[in-house]
Amino acid sequence: MLHTLTDETAGWRCVNCGTQRTAQATAVELRVHPDGQRTAILPACDCGAQTGLKVDFTEEELAAPNMIHPVTGAPTPSHAAAKRHMALAALIAGS
Repeated sequence: MLHTLTDETAGWRCVNCGTQRTAQATAVELRVHPDGQRTAILPACDCGAQTGLKVDFTEEELAAPNMIHPVTGAPTPSHAAAKRHMALAALIAGS
């Protein structure tokens, strides 16, 4: 999952080795699958692992219990990450 996103840089932790990674948003590939879903493919880590991020979420997915706290109604860290993934896709598509 993306931990940070600015107008130019994406930051994440490698899922394989745990190394903190950053890359220019222009180095991220936006892949469209046959069903129309899009995935952001982050540059490969030095360990060889490559991360793909889901970037399209329905309103139902964004309202799920893992995204919105069921008692307080506050967004969870997963919700914030989903919003960063969506913003990354918009940034890539706009470049």
